[in-house]
Amino acid sequence: MQLSDTSLPEYHFILCKDYDIKYITDDQDHAVRYSRNGNKLCIYNETGDLSSVYIKYTGKSYNICYTGENGAYLPGNFPYYPIAGNGDLFQNGYCQLPKDLSRFTVSICSDFTTYSNLNMSGDTFSGFSDQLSIVSGIFWSEQIIDNVRYIFPYIGADTDPSRNHYITSQIKKYINYTPEEKATDYSLIGKTILIQPIHRNAYMYGSDMVMFDAAGNLDIYYTNYIQTGNWYNIDSILTDEELQKIQEDVYDELGITETTE
Repeated sequence: MQLSDTSLPEYHFILCKDYDIKYITDDQDHAVRYSRNGNKLCIYNETGDLSSVYIKYTGKSYNICYTGENGAYLPGNFPYYPIAGNGDLFQNGYCQLPKDLSRFTVSICSDFTTYSNLNMSGDTFSGFSDQLSIVSGIFWSEQIIDNVRYIFPYIGADTDPSRNHYITSQIKKYINYTPEEKATDYSLIGKTILIQPIHRNAYMYGSDMVMFDAAGNLDIYYTNYIQTGNWYNIDSILTDEELQKIQEDVYDELGITETTE
């Protein structure tokens, strides 16, 4: 991992606390001192000329992402790799990605087709982005619908085809906003849309990828942005009744009857 500024005394990253760091070295294979506090990782530039670091870590996280013989689900809004930053990755259920883009070069060895937000050449993904998302395996497919690239979980399409249809129709509606209405800083044009397989993950708006698990939330996001200029912290402007009304509208359009136990 190359460091853009070699003069800093410390470098801060976010890495899942469930992972065990074996060692961190520089480009000369010398050990580099570091410390951890929960998901936060601090690497110390004690020599004053640290230009790159190599981090070897292992572990599993059963909460959100997975890798295995049937494929992988590694969303960019989960710190399965060191993400630059010294704060909380998630705020109010939303993923706060780094403001600056990083250059990624990632080689993948897999028996399955692998999808990513980055461009692929051979078995290598590369490009500039604020996050790295990788999915592969028998559970994933890629579709181009109305010139928009979607990465779908098969399980969603097979068990609930109306869900994916609703998501694509909602996304098309917002892509086709008029210029006066469009939230230009958060346009969906030219981005890959990753539909999450689970509802426990935080939503993400990246430089080249947007991640949703329910398209009904698009109404919330865009309404909030148009009214306030703020993509995040929607709970501060929407009441519980308003959120419930949006959910009911989504259920009505999908033909879902909500039940309680």
